[in-house]
Amino acid sequence: MGVAIVKRLRAILVTFMSLVTLPVFAASSPWVGDNNAAVRLISAVDAVGSAGRIDLGLEFRFAPGWHGYWRSPGEAGLPPTADWSASRNLTSAFLAFPAPERASLLGIETFAYSKAVVMPVTATLETPGVAVEAVVTVDYLACAEICVPYQAELRLALSDGVVGPSKEAARLGEFTRLVPGPLEAYGLGLQSVVVGRDGGVDKLEVRIAGGRLSNPDLILEAPSNIGGTVPVMRRDGEDTVLTLALKGGTAADLVGKPITLTLIDGETLAEISALPVEGPVGSPPDWTGLIAIALLGGLILNLMPCVLPVLSLKLLSVVGAASEGAGAVRRGFLATSAGILVSFLALAGAVIGLKAAGLSVGWGIQFQQPVFLAGMAALVTLFTASLFGWVEILLPARLAGLGGARAKNPLLDQFLTGVVATLLATPCSAPFVGTAVGFAMAGSSGETLTIFTALAVGFAAPYLLVAAVPALARLMPRPGRWMLTLRVILGFGLLGTAVWLVSVLFATAGGPAALAVAGALVVAGFALKFRLHLAAVLALVFAFLGPLALPPVAVTTRPDALWQPWSAAAVAPLVAEGRVVLVDVTADWCLTCKVNKAAVLDRGAVAAKLASGEILGLKADWTRPDPAISAFLAQHGRYGIPFNIVYGPGAPGGITLPELLTEGAVIDALSRAAAPR
Repeated sequence: MGVAIVKRLRAILVTFMSLVTLPVFAASSPWVGDNNAAVRLISAVDAVGSAGRIDLGLEFRFAPGWHGYWRSPGEAGLPPTADWSASRNLTSAFLAFPAPERASLLGIETFAYSKAVVMPVTATLETPGVAVEAVVTVDYLACAEICVPYQAELRLALSDGVVGPSKEAARLGEFTRLVPGPLEAYGLGLQSVVVGRDGGVDKLEVRIAGGRLSNPDLILEAPSNIGGTVPVMRRDGEDTVLTLALKGGTAADLVGKPITLTLIDGETLAEISALPVEGPVGSPPDWTGLIAIALLGGLILNLMPCVLPVLSLKLLSVVGAASEGAGAVRRGFLATSAGILVSFLALAGAVIGLKAAGLSVGWGIQFQQPVFLAGMAALVTLFTASLFGWVEILLPARLAGLGGARAKNPLLDQFLTGVVATLLATPCSAPFVGTAVGFAMAGSSGETLTIFTALAVGFAAPYLLVAAVPALARLMPRPGRWMLTLRVILGFGLLGTAVWLVSVLFATAGGPAALAVAGALVVAGFALKFRLHLAAVLALVFAFLGPLALPPVAVTTRPDALWQPWSAAAVAPLVAEGRVVLVDVTADWCLTCKVNKAAVLDRGAVAAKLASGEILGLKADWTRPDPAISAFLAQHGRYGIPFNIVYGPGAPGGITLPELLTEGAVIDALSRAAAPR
């Protein structure tokens, strides 16, 4: 009797345990998570029937202010992952993603979902018509002011009964329609996907035929986590062209590499797979405007502090030629204009050659080279000696006649005056020059030659005007003994230029090289004064070659109370903390930079804000070659200095300041950058 009771109890227990382990059939699993974020698994059907495939969905919900991430989260966040390996009668489960929302915070772009989203899942059965138990482990990240990682294990069982739509079918269908599909489904066609550089910026351009897009977004998914900015749209006939700047990589990184583009424009949700090719990007340039900008920039270069010293030579030339005939005046000023034109074309050729060799280019980068600085110092020393009357070389013919001597090649003198004026102008980036040079540096060889020619014509415009109207030279005072005094005064101005060049050499190559060049120039000056021409030539040759014989040494940067060293990674964390940052890209050879510092940055309201810590100053010193600074300038479409830009909570992408600073412009930019977006 007792044994019979034990057997009956055992049978009841086995039956109960088998019931416990059977899956509970339902169209949705319970929510797993908390009040901020939770997820569940839903099904479009309440049974399998005879199907070999079923439609499931991962439904996420987020509290107000919270969000989860898309499959490519952007510059922050983590995508959700799903592991289905514990499922029964399930061979695969493909997770699809509805179109996300683009969000931007402090310049960081992300792609996310807020409130709620259902990610459709296409599940394939191992044995059609047999019950399924879907088991999935979901890992995802939910963020508000903080980010919290979540993990949830979800279970959903479907019987092999008669198939029919579940109560979750409409919910799943609503988000299935938000999954991007083929471009052709919307009556659109892909014409081309091109990558290249435009205005010094690497860009991707997508041309789409048919349809009329209104406010499209285009999300780039590419190798090595290369992303893109919000696209800029333009119409080209019946085509729509979307152009976005690349972030985290270059155009060359994407040539021939598979990429995915997600187009979002209202109800138009399309996914594009492409292999980009290299080619021209951006709208066709406005050549009329660009040439006008280059002409105006070249004209303004005549007023820059870099050029003023050598213009003293031209001033004396004008005075000396005032009493001569119109032909002599015209020939002299045309020779100077020719020197300017030839020099600018030589610079354009150097830029084209450097670009062809894959090297970085920049306006004024020759001032980073010790040999160039030493050579310019030697040349300016010769100009100084000519003004002091110690040597006939480069002395304009009519002025030499005042001292009883005559120059043998007056037109060559005038030509070389234009050459030296051009070389001394290159460390200056005047208003409009930066725009023109940026396009020239980033453009094709033909575009580079065109822009540099326009700059040359603008720079030579005052000389061309006098050549066209020689009577203007007669407005100058008549020649006389007063010119000898003026010549000495202007000679000391040029001597100051030579001293400045040697000081730049000190910052570039160190003390030994600078002292050697300075000593050689002093010897050359005395040798010229006492007509020891061979000694002068040897000293000048030594000055020119001295930097090659003496290796450069490290130059210790003096501490600056108002400015901290710049680095490429320094700005974003500071802006994330709510700081306002003023970046000054400068160099010892940039006289315009020094004018900006003396007039605006190191005095008045701007200096007070820097000293109080209200804003933080970062100085990028480009005196010596620095690839990071070159890349930073190119990123903003600039290839010369001065360059100043302000970052802050209100301007995470930066506010670019003009080449010539004013206190009002800087304070206004600082105020706009400080205001939260």
